[in-house]
Amino acid sequence: MEVLEFAQHANKRERIGLSWDLSVEAFLNEKRAENLTEQSLVYYQQALSYLHSFALMIKVDAPEHFRKEHLNQWIRYMLEVRKNKATTVNSKIRAVRPFFTYLSESSYISHQMKIKLLKEDEPIIKTFSEEQIKKLIAKPDASTCTFAEFRDWVMICTFLATGMRLRSLIHLQVKDIDFVQKEILLTTTKNRKQQLIPLSYSLEPVLNAFLQVRKGEPTDFLFCNSYGEQLSKRNCEERVERYCSDRGINTDEIRCSPHTFRHTFAVQSLVNKTLNIFELQKVLSHSTLDMVKRYAKISDTDLKKNFKSPLDTFSSMAKNKGRKAISMKM
Repeated sequence: MEVLEFAQHANKRERIGLSWDLSVEAFLNEKRAENLTEQSLVYYQQALSYLHSFALMIKVDAPEHFRKEHLNQWIRYMLEVRKNKATTVNSKIRAVRPFFTYLSESSYISHQMKIKLLKEDEPIIKTFSEEQIKKLIAKPDASTCTFAEFRDWVMICTFLATGMRLRSLIHLQVKDIDFVQKEILLTTTKNRKQQLIPLSYSLEPVLNAFLQVRKGEPTDFLFCNSYGEQLSKRNCEERVERYCSDRGINTDEIRCSPHTFRHTFAVQSLVNKTLNIFELQKVLSHSTLDMVKRYAKISDTDLKKNFKSPLDTFSSMAKNKGRKAISMKM
């Protein structure tokens, strides 16, 4: 029986590169062995399923027969037929590239493919204006608003005060807020590393007031629905959009999402010089400075408002700029 199973396994190994299903299965098993999150596995599976459908459409029946010209056809199909943006196409390529690398390195296919990302236009990062921020953080009347309305206000304040991702926020538990050490513990992050971020002095009373209403046990989720159950990602996104609309924010002009609050936190931290670029990288938990540098490209108005040259700092004329300088006549 063991010999038969070994023979069947060996036969399956030889057939992997000749079958889309077996190739994807082998690749996903490899990623599971690397302990990737379920979210990452779903990302790979969806992208490879999309590739598989296209391959069948152009009559390429196996990864072994899928070549660079077929890849280029797929990319053109996404750009020209599906009208996908370069960022969307690159997201698919980032899943496909390690798939073919894995098959080649494992000798499941006989060829290698160098797959490059498309060049992308750098998008303009839209953030909330100072006027919009003031509207968003205005405290609701606790005596007349519902629990959901009060909770949404606290969520908005938390996003603006911390810049945390939505996934981190919905997994916050009551015990993760440390009022003594002035810290917030993020247990669920993108890189799967727990992170401590400062609890700002303006957020502290907001969370204190919320907990007096929310109550709950230490292990309960901080942001819950009216029945004490954890908010879903989708529900939170919908509540944020509705909250912004109710506060008079034009949702056609700016995307009202948790990530826009993250962008706003980053840009305002740099504009107001409350964090430098390295501190911001740490708080936002970015592995590189690339994304943070995009936040640093602030508008000309903000640049002029905050501009101070070394001459302004050290020149005696700058310190006495109210005086009229004596002109020299040659």
